[in-house]
Amino acid sequence: MFGLTKVSVVQCNLQHSRAATATLCRRLDVEQGTLALIQEPWVVKSRISGLNKLTGRIFSTPNTYRPRTAIYTPRHIKTQPLQHLSTSDLTAVEVECVVKGKLTVVVIALVYLPESSATPPPTREMEELVAHCRTQKWELIIACDTNSHHVSWGSEDNNTRGKSLYDYINVNNLCISSRGCVPTFVNSRSQTLIDVTLTTARILM
Repeated sequence: MFGLTKVSVVQCNLQHSRAATATLCRRLDVEQGTLALIQEPWVVKSRISGLNKLTGRIFSTPNTYRPRTAIYTPRHIKTQPLQHLSTSDLTAVEVECVVKGKLTVVVIALVYLPESSATPPPTREMEELVAHCRTQKWELIIACDTNSHHVSWGSEDNNTRGKSLYDYINVNNLCISSRGCVPTFVNSRSQTLIDVTLTTARILM
C-alpha cells in the first residue's frame, strides 16, 4: 500500500516502440492508480517520448543517450527520485508506503542487467543501491531484468550469470518474490523467464 491507497504495479518492456508506448498510455489513462516500471522506453533525441500526456510523473536519469529504464508513478503517490543512485540502466525512487500498519520509506527500483556486460551480475550500480538502502534502513523492491537463468526464479537451467546473481541475492538477504514459470521474454526463437522481483524480507512478512 502507498499511503492509505492500494496501487497496482506493472512491469513492461516497450522495446523502444511507439506503438507499445501508446498501448501502455491507454492502460495507465484508464487505470490511474497503476505504477509502471518501464524497460527500454521509446526515446527520441535522447528523451523518453510518448508518455508526456499522462497525469503522473516520469522518472529516469537525465542527460543519457538512451535510457533503458524509467518509472511512472500516479500523481497521488508522494515520490522522490534518487538521482545519485540512478543511471541509464537503473531508476530508483523513494515512496512512502504503509508496511505492517506503519508508514515506511520504501525504495522502488527498476534495474537492467545488460547481457553484454563483461562481468556477471550484479552491476556496481545495483550493489550501491542495495548497500545504500541497508545503511538507511529502508525497505527495497527491485524489479530486475536479469538477462540470467536460474531455477530459483523459474528458469529451466542455471547459467554463469544466474549463479552469480543468485549468490549475491543470498548474501544480501534479499527475497525472490516473483512467482510462477510463465516466460517474460518471448521471440520467434526462444522463451525465457528473466524478469525477477527482489525485496527486503520485511516486505514479504
